[in-house]
Amino acid sequence: MRLTRKLLTLLLAANDPDQSHFRTINVSLKELLQFAYDIPKSQIFGGPRWFDSVTFDIDAKADASVDKQLHALPPDQARHQKQLMVQTLLADRFQLTAHQETRQLPVYSLVVAKGGSQIQTFRGEWHYY
Repeated sequence: MRLTRKLLTLLLAANDPDQSHFRTINVSLKELLQFAYDIPKSQIFGGPRWFDSVTFDIDAKADASVDKQLHALPPDQARHQKQLMVQTLLADRFQLTAHQETRQLPVYSLVVAKGGSQIQTFRGEWHYY
């Protein structure tokens, strides 16, 4: 594992069920949690200040017997097994402890005002930066 602060791109080979290779480039610990526990970043709370800013490169490969077992599984089960392996990696290398809880969060409802909708079709150009 190599610690880096550069902001580059994310490559998760673990998303490919045909590969047991797991590689990340410049991925934060929060993003690793997102993959390992299959939850959106918006639902991850706590952690140190550097949790979302310091990034890591990880290059891991399972041994041949694990690779054979993963290939025998359906894609969704293989992905789940890889997520469990990343959870173990996070616990071993980062001494990560995690728990799940239910929280009451605010919910907003978008409703049409009295007098009808005032939304109009956008007719301009989109600019992506």
